[in-house]
Amino acid sequence: MSTQRNLYAELKAVAAQPDVADTLLEEVAKVADKTGADERGELHTLLHVIQESPILCAKALLTWLADPPREDAASALLSSVSVAYFEADAPADIVFPSTTPSAAVLAGCRMNARYMAPAYALGWVLCLLRQWPDDATAISGANKLLHYLTSEFPDTLHELFKKLQLETFAPQPFEMLSHYKTQIDEERCMRDSYPLLKEFAMSPEERDVVRIQQRRLQREIMRGAEKNSIFMQFMKHRKFKYARTVSFGTARQSGEGEAIIVMKEYSVKTELPQSEWLNPMEGARVRNNLWKGLSE
Repeated sequence: MSTQRNLYAELKAVAAQPDVADTLLEEVAKVADKTGADERGELHTLLHVIQESPILCAKALLTWLADPPREDAASALLSSVSVAYFEADAPADIVFPSTTPSAAVLAGCRMNARYMAPAYALGWVLCLLRQWPDDATAISGANKLLHYLTSEFPDTLHELFKKLQLETFAPQPFEMLSHYKTQIDEERCMRDSYPLLKEFAMSPEERDVVRIQQRRLQREIMRGAEKNSIFMQFMKHRKFKYARTVSFGTARQSGEGEAIIVMKEYSVKTELPQSEWLNPMEGARVRNNLWKGLSE
């Protein structure tokens, strides 16, 4: 087997020529089959090289998700790509190497069966429609994938469709994309028309007031319990206070100084698959069918 340095250099060399990378991808898949800590570090480095090249990344997914699938390597790459496109606000720009519509559709179905990020999954569908706009297999596969994505991630797809220029597609793909875009817009308008509970319609300031009231109520409950409960008197209490601003001393050649660290709020907005919180058993059935491709 090639060493890590050789694999890294060779992958870099073929990044723009994925059609000659089959042997190297097989070597990477063998690294993924191992479970040692050294191999995991090597695998992370190699997957980063693959991920940097859109066409090599597509080649790797097409190779590892074909029959028989190399699930260890494919899962590792899918996880890495999903993290990279987790907060993407536009579909991924994907380029297919030399392949067939049936192979591309099978890989697209299987990556979605393994929870691929919607931005990359939609980019894969768009590449299908651009590369084979009149092929029946590509159209059927794209329709199946779009149905799955719009059903599971309606709000995410609503935002991603805003970045699309539908007029750049051929007539049949244009009609399909327009249909799903209209469907998402109509469902969103319908949901927006539903009455909301007051808790969901609060402003951030109102939510802060409610949280303060809830904490005050919880403290009063705890004080009452500590005062009236004999059992609570045997328990030890520890309290922690977290600060947003922290200062600590630093030693430099010019003397001692002080550095200040200020914590900032950070949040990531994501949308879980609809089936995961509505009907997990149905979601598992749908993803099992996706793994079979168009044969289902």
